[in-house]
Amino acid sequence: MSIQARAKRAPPDWLPPMAQAEWRRVVVAADDQTDPLLLERHAIAYATWREAEAELATTGRVIVLRDDKGNVKAAAPSPWVAISDKARAELTATSARLGL
Repeated sequence: MSIQARAKRAPPDWLPPMAQAEWRRVVVAADDQTDPLLLERHAIAYATWREAEAELATTGRVIVLRDDKGNVKAAAPSPWVAISDKARAELTATSARLGL
């Protein structure tokens, strides 16, 4: 597929901006047989992973629950840890299928 033809494979409008950017990066390496749904899955996984990691960088990997007096009641992993892990697994899988 020519570079011009690849350029015409614009990302879906509904993808968030970071996912659209990843789509544009990956579509250059994709051939004309590449499933667009696979590209979408990859782009969404990438954007989700980046969002989760940004949240973890800001809020931390552990949530501390306190009572009314400020005493620590419990600590638990941030939900963003699981989101990041799942997105990273999907990213790894889609990257392999796309030959990245």
